[in-house]
Amino acid sequence: MLAGFDLTVSDSTKVTKTVEYVDGVWPVVVIDGIYANPDSVHALASDLSFHHRNGNYPGHMASISLSLESLKMLIFEMCGTELGHLLGPHRYYLDHVFAVIDDDIETLNPRQRQPHYDDFCDAAGVIYLTKPEFCAGGTSFWRHRRTGLVRIPDTLEDEWAAEAIFTTRSSSVEALVRHCLDEAMPDPGPGFPSKMTKWWQPELLVPMQWNRLVIYDSRLFHTPDVPQQFGTTNEERRLTQNLYFSRSLS
Repeated sequence: MLAGFDLTVSDSTKVTKTVEYVDGVWPVVVIDGIYANPDSVHALASDLSFHHRNGNYPGHMASISLSLESLKMLIFEMCGTELGHLLGPHRYYLDHVFAVIDDDIETLNPRQRQPHYDDFCDAAGVIYLTKPEFCAGGTSFWRHRRTGLVRIPDTLEDEWAAEAIFTTRSSSVEALVRHCLDEAMPDPGPGFPSKMTKWWQPELLVPMQWNRLVIYDSRLFHTPDVPQQFGTTNEERRLTQNLYFSRSLS
């Protein structure tokens, strides 16, 4: 433990778990009260230097090399039934990773203004560390209206995606991804998506709540729900701890 900061996770008997399902099939697990002392975690994150860009993330990231073992053990204990097959360690994300959304939400690029999926991991999670008085929005999950997909298949042999694969004449998963995402590029207006559009239909919104973990299959179409511009300090910004998992290290 870093001197002056307490990253102790809560005992499993002290947290509250709920499970939502996207399309009645794909679980999104919500754990409230994940940290025993979230103020200390918030203070640690706020002291970091947020200067790293990562892909299309609409803000900056910072990390610190402290063990994630106790946090991961609690997550596996609480989420193993629903997502255990996806919760192996990710070779590139073995540290505590924190993120702030600090880009102007009115000047996001087209990719940032529509739902996406993550292909570099198998499960993803966010712990909301925004103070309660500044909480707004959350994480939303979406359906691509033309194909009906809420999740990108792992292979073309996934039977539940057969109709979408057939109707788009996709010869590979990559072609299906291009169809879903590139086709919708002209669609989004300014800011993050928040309502039905020509190509996208909202399926589930998990509201932001202080010290709440949301964890899900990363191939689900999802996006931050950011209904307003947050403040300019780490105290006021949309501050999260971001977690990434893989099926295996190979």
